[in-house]
Amino acid sequence: MLVQHFYPLVLPPLALDDYLARGWFRSSSSMYRARILCFEQELQEVINVRLPISDYTPKKRLRRINRQVNEAFQIVIQPFENSSEKEALYQKHQHRFRGFLQKSLYYYLKGEDKERHDLSIFDTHEVSVYDKGKLIGFSLFDIGQSSIASIICVFDADYERYSLGTFTMIREIEYAQSIGYQYYYPGYVLHNTTMFDYKLRLGNMEFYNHHKEWRPINELPTLERVSDLIISKIEAAETFVKAFNIPYIKVNYPAFPFAYFEFDTIYFVRTPIFLLLFEEEISDNVLILEYWQEEEEYVISQIEIHANFEHFEQMKISEEVLISPSSCLDLLAYNWILARESDPVSLFDAFVKQLQQMK
Repeated sequence: MLVQHFYPLVLPPLALDDYLARGWFRSSSSMYRARILCFEQELQEVINVRLPISDYTPKKRLRRINRQVNEAFQIVIQPFENSSEKEALYQKHQHRFRGFLQKSLYYYLKGEDKERHDLSIFDTHEVSVYDKGKLIGFSLFDIGQSSIASIICVFDADYERYSLGTFTMIREIEYAQSIGYQYYYPGYVLHNTTMFDYKLRLGNMEFYNHHKEWRPINELPTLERVSDLIISKIEAAETFVKAFNIPYIKVNYPAFPFAYFEFDTIYFVRTPIFLLLFEEEISDNVLILEYWQEEEEYVISQIEIHANFEHFEQMKISEEVLISPSSCLDLLAYNWILARESDPVSLFDAFVKQLQQMK
């Protein structure tokens, strides 16, 4: 599947290790696995990475950053304690994030489901950096039995020259090494942007491929990308639609992962890119053409707006997505699946027959 969620009530340290080793990572109060995401108007492959740390020694530049910050500031490593000071720094730092954002640090860690807020699922620790008592940066990480997973780093932009994000990763690694751990999981990188490549500067990373193997990062160019497959299928659909002069707009749909949550009755639109047919904007009862990767089928359906994005109380979107007219942030639901076929020609034949039956 393109996206998977798991909502544990408890997650022992060994279980966290197992999920991390199988390409999962934490998302609020759940474990999450995704092969693709929409990022800055492009479909991107999600590439989980990890660093073996048993014999790890940071490079000279990293050691210099570590030394300079340790000498200039006060460092505290302890179990995580939320505070108004951390929340204020999170709010100040948020402009650096991209995509869907939780409106508070609390909801970033706990999620939208308030029934789960009392659960202590993860053993979360912090690396906090203080300048004469003032909090200027912190990172959070979850502890397993033989590995740790870095969750988030937040810092004051006035101290950007100290590379506090890199520093906290180094200190997280040092902490893991001090208790004899084997792996450090800093999350993921994306195949077509360098925004997250700072993680790769730590050292000899491994990446998780679609054969469920961890491979050296220098083999990354050989990775078969499902994002390329989906893009090629949509391009084939565009060619067919153009040949028949059907008006359309190609829409990026970053909210598609919501379709993979376990809702009881409503089936949500489940693809990151689709073609809006005959219309110039999305509204109720419009037609879309998409490609379902899991079923290897093209689909024409009638959809509706199930919920406007602004109604999501604790979530917002970064400005880079908001300014794009080709992105849909609303949660979309299917009214009717009109046709499903393995190729565009058969799809439109089936679609025409369905329309004739409706008359």
